[in-house]
Amino acid sequence: MFIGKCYNRLMQEDVQINNLRSKEMQEKGIRNMVSVSEEYVILQWALGEARNPKWKRREQDLSERLRKKIHTLSPVNFENQLSKEERENIANGFFKDNTRTVVKKILQMKCSWYKGFLPIEELENLYMVMWPLSEKLSPSAKLSEYSNAFVAGKFPSDATMDFENIQRMRETFDPSQMIGAPVLLSQSNRPPFCAIDGITRLSVMQMKLKEGSLSTNDIPIILGISDNIFDWDQIPRQMKNSIA
Repeated sequence: MFIGKCYNRLMQEDVQINNLRSKEMQEKGIRNMVSVSEEYVILQWALGEARNPKWKRREQDLSERLRKKIHTLSPVNFENQLSKEERENIANGFFKDNTRTVVKKILQMKCSWYKGFLPIEELENLYMVMWPLSEKLSPSAKLSEYSNAFVAGKFPSDATMDFENIQRMRETFDPSQMIGAPVLLSQSNRPPFCAIDGITRLSVMQMKLKEGSLSTNDIPIILGISDNIFDWDQIPRQMKNSIA
């Protein structure tokens, strides 16, 4: 009987701790976090790439029927509109070359993966993965500085495709119709976060937020949590310094 009472007390304490963690998580910005699988993350990432004209050439390995289906998916539960075979074909079609290397590196971090919602006010503090263009345009490694560089006309001439992609999306993007959530990394469920995919969409939302024309309060995201994220040298040192 004594053991049973102790067990019940421990269970109640666990529930209280989990509730506190959930409340703390929401106070820090991440809302409605739900654990998801690596397969789910890969599908979300691939579908985000699939709808980006920059990566249209990667559709070549997909059947014509599947290419058409990708661009007619409904944004509500879109992952359930694809068969297991279709999901695998999409992932294999879009994760190749350098992108496959990046995905492999990230999966090696052994992240715990979640889907959830990022309040729009967190956009200002969001870091971004360091590629040559982002290093040039955002010395702070902040997404906001990158989007400000676009508005200020600072994109270099050799980044025409990136410029045109942001310009096109700025004119047509509707967050409620987004297929494939942006992917963030962090060491915990608290900021700071680093965006590693969905940079264009997040940049456009940052611009629209400043303009007062963003039509949402929460952004669907995928979050990978790992102690090892700074083993990848593309995660900005500025983010690491902000934690210290």
